[in-house]
Amino acid sequence: MVGSRSLTNVREDGGVDVTTDPEAEWWTTSDVAAYLDVRVSTVTAYRRRSQMPEPDRTIGRTPVWRPKRIIEWHESRPRPGAGGRPGSRGHVEDLGRDLREAIASGRRAAGDKLPSERELAAESGAGRTAVRSMLARLAADGLIEAQHGRGYFVSPTAPSGVETVPESTHGAGVDTGESSGDGSNDVEGAGGADAL
Repeated sequence: MVGSRSLTNVREDGGVDVTTDPEAEWWTTSDVAAYLDVRVSTVTAYRRRSQMPEPDRTIGRTPVWRPKRIIEWHESRPRPGAGGRPGSRGHVEDLGRDLREAIASGRRAAGDKLPSERELAAESGAGRTAVRSMLARLAADGLIEAQHGRGYFVSPTAPSGVETVPESTHGAGVDTGESSGDGSNDVEGAGGADAL
């Protein structure tokens, strides 16, 4: 019998939390997945690509590891750009704070495009998931907007030291406040300013 011990807790929202016991004699693939907070298929892929220690034993067809070995491997493995580790959270929080300050001070004006998730992850040393979560918080606060297929942009409604014309209106006949002198509105197209 495999000596793994997992503690299962069903949350109020119907989700399931599985906590592995580091004092267990053995961990199965499911226990390792629960410890790493990944799917069992991810652990299987790690094994296929030799990205994790070989099992200490195989009982029947079930690979098992000593928990201490998995914990040591996980804590020592290089994790460039991966989130979820202690330490990377601080980097992405620093990045979020820096972006908030840049928007508030006007260094990043309305309509400015932010670097890609990949670039922000590389810059902060955090994972793309952590960066995506930080960007979602900035969007929820109204500071940035996601434009599908284009990236993230500073929101036109974001508090900023410099106000610019939103990118979507560039070249669309926006009234610049200058007049042609004949008393008519210079906005192009039928309907004038009301059409915008």
